[in-house]
Amino acid sequence: MTREIAIQASKLSKTYRLFAEPVDRLKEALHPFRKKYHTDFNALSDVTFDVYKGETLGIIGKNGAGKSTLLKILTGVLTPSSGSYSVRGRISSLLELGTGFNPELSGLENVFFNGMLLNISKEELDTKLSSILAFADIGDFIYQPVKVYSSGMFARLAFSVAFHVDPDILIVDEALSVGDMVFQKKCFDKFHEIRSKGSTILFVSHDPFQVKGYCQRALYLKNGEVVIFGSSSEVVDSYSYDQESEIRAKASKAKQISDISAEIQEDKNAVSESSNNHHISITHARLVNLQGEEVSEIKTGDSIVLCFNYKVVGDFQGKLSFVFNLYKHNDFYICGATSVMDKIPAHAPGEVGEVRVMFKKLPLLAGKYKWRCAVNDEEGLGIYTEAVPVCEFSIKDNFEAVGLIDLNRSWEII
Repeated sequence: MTREIAIQASKLSKTYRLFAEPVDRLKEALHPFRKKYHTDFNALSDVTFDVYKGETLGIIGKNGAGKSTLLKILTGVLTPSSGSYSVRGRISSLLELGTGFNPELSGLENVFFNGMLLNISKEELDTKLSSILAFADIGDFIYQPVKVYSSGMFARLAFSVAFHVDPDILIVDEALSVGDMVFQKKCFDKFHEIRSKGSTILFVSHDPFQVKGYCQRALYLKNGEVVIFGSSSEVVDSYSYDQESEIRAKASKAKQISDISAEIQEDKNAVSESSNNHHISITHARLVNLQGEEVSEIKTGDSIVLCFNYKVVGDFQGKLSFVFNLYKHNDFYICGATSVMDKIPAHAPGEVGEVRVMFKKLPLLAGKYKWRCAVNDEEGLGIYTEAVPVCEFSIKDNFEAVGLIDLNRSWEII
């Protein structure tokens, strides 16, 4: 059965003209040869997506990515420079805290004022007033001008009105960030309630766990462009990976500067360490499926084999053990083991060797992962050589669970 689309956008773009000085706008308007005095800034570029009725879509991206611009277009506040969109149903939006509220009026007066802006009759609001006030839970402040409200009180009242006007589409732009944990939980419970009635929710947040936990699909914007649009797990992992990469790049640049400084201060007469009389190195690592084909993307429940080759150079008389460690892309440690732990006898090596570790029905959920391989001494404690990160890979799931792993489970409900 075809699902009904609530919101559809096709190649939406928004371009602003930026002038260095206010007078440049007048110069451009009056110039006889239409000389340009502005530069174009593309807040949105060819953004295409759709949202189904009864679905929650998360929108993520850094500040300045174009999220608010997109929502303002969808709510009719802004006109796109090009492209088209359609919105089917009554929209209730919280784009900026306090939008649609008159600071001089009391909270109670603003309930009716906001309802009027949303084309809700006074009679309909009268029937819902007790529920609105109970959800807002701001006590006698409801009779005070909203200009004396704290940001949290403002949020409570704004959310309460938005939830109780029975919207077909609810749009929330980071307004939850001002609420306390109890109020946020209350709002998310309300999200579930209105979604179960068939309403559509567009939810902008900087919290990837909120997007992953409450949204079926997500849209990742970067510099006004769509990076990825798909399942919330896949999109959030892509966003988190990019964020971590930026952090690592900045840290690496800072370290390079620090290392250069340290080299300048280093004693020029320092003597380097003498080399060992043997050398062990990991020469190659790969991740393969059970057919021996190298893979970088698998599904939850697939079986894989981690393979790595090592080489021994020089006179070596000892025995070797082997190690694997598994990490998320952001260096969060998941698990690891040594061959000693698994009762595999220490290995007396030749010049070259290969290690294979099979993982049956890997239970990891969607995300990006990487490995560490190492060759240790026969006790499994001393490290001869290691390789990290190697065999980076991603996992896709069918959204049958959330978190890190998909536990093998059965249900009994009595």
